[in-house]
Amino acid sequence: MTTPASPSSRPSRGWYALAAVLAALAVVIGAALAAWIIRALVGYEIVEFPEGEPVTIVLKDRGEAIWVTPENVGATCKATGDSDYSFSSGSADRMTFIRGGQTWVRVGILKGPPGAEYTLVCEDLGTTQQFGHAPNPQIGRYVVVGVSGGLVAGLSAMAAFLIVLVVAIKRNSKPRVA
Repeated sequence: MTTPASPSSRPSRGWYALAAVLAALAVVIGAALAAWIIRALVGYEIVEFPEGEPVTIVLKDRGEAIWVTPENVGATCKATGDSDYSFSSGSADRMTFIRGGQTWVRVGILKGPPGAEYTLVCEDLGTTQQFGHAPNPQIGRYVVVGVSGGLVAGLSAMAAFLIVLVVAIKRNSKPRVA
């Protein structure tokens, strides 16, 4: 003899609403992260300056990255100001940035308090190059927030999927024969 499952032992449809909220949260977090990172990448502009000519740079809150293109060629830069800097290709953590078909390589980073002023002169080592500067990218921040947000979005999506799966199985299961 079979005993029908009582309606009170079956999960309610409210669980589907919770799963929908978790899935929507995952989508919103993923979209917000993607928009934030894409906006940072698209909005990053390198200001070019001529080789051998002094350029004045006023630091903002995160320092100023000095870039050279094309990559894998020699360059030397000297900066004078609040402190003196000297760097050449390969002296900074290797970082590349591609814009308009050009690959820019970070040569160095000017650091100091916001408002510090430097005069920078960069010279190539026998090749034709372009130099540029831009605020130093804060890659670590994007990695930490991206990974954290991605984990939260992924866990929310997984929880939504598992809730839907368990509720659907429990709601549609046939009563067992006793």
